[in-house]
Amino acid sequence: MRQQWQPTDLDIKVPEVQAPHRIRITAAGEDRQVASRIAIDATLEIKDAGPGGAEVDVSGSYSVTGRVASMASSQVKRKADKILEEFFTQAGQELGTAS
Repeated sequence: MRQQWQPTDLDIKVPEVQAPHRIRITAAGEDRQVASRIAIDATLEIKDAGPGGAEVDVSGSYSVTGRVASMASSQVKRKADKILEEFFTQAGQELGTAS
């Protein structure tokens, strides 16, 4: 799969699928306007959590290099943390988070 977000060209791949319990996703892209690159490697794994329940483990890493990373690394980290928090909050709401 290839998704283009202006001005970043993000190449998304799924190098590993162990249906129905595990998927690994990688992505890499470059923003030429600010001479920066991003790389992402994430794994999602579904585990049994007892009768009628499931647990989703998410692990991974990302890196940002280039001008953006050297000039604004703390802002990049803050923004990435915020995006991840929003994602997991919305996923929890949609899927029903255990208390």
